[in-house]
Amino acid sequence: MNATVMHGNSLTRECYGIFFIQNDYDDHMLYSSLNVFPYTENIAEHFAVKFVEEKYPHIIQTPGIPKHIIEPRDRTKDEMAWELTRALCGVEKLPEVQTPRSTSNGQEQLQEKEEIPAGQMDIFGLLEN
Repeated sequence: MNATVMHGNSLTRECYGIFFIQNDYDDHMLYSSLNVFPYTENIAEHFAVKFVEEKYPHIIQTPGIPKHIIEPRDRTKDEMAWELTRALCGVEKLPEVQTPRSTSNGQEQLQEKEEIPAGQMDIFGLLEN
């Protein structure tokens, strides 16, 4: 997981630094790299901030674009991950995604999807029965 973090006041948009935290190895058990965006007008404009102080040194821990970004793996073929997902959700088969289909008059309708009994997908206990 990657993140962009702004150190500053979100209401006044005064900013002391913007960080890009990047997972270089596509492994949730490893540490992420910390990269400090340069204090430039382009960066300030992109993030809609006003730099009030150059508080942090220019740090680049990521040497380049990570391999998992350039050559992403197809996670749909990772059967162990799908088995874990099904076990956590308590379903034999995950529901199909609804896809639009055109009718004879040219309007799109959603195809019917498989129904899941209430509560089976509620793995965090957030839904009421």
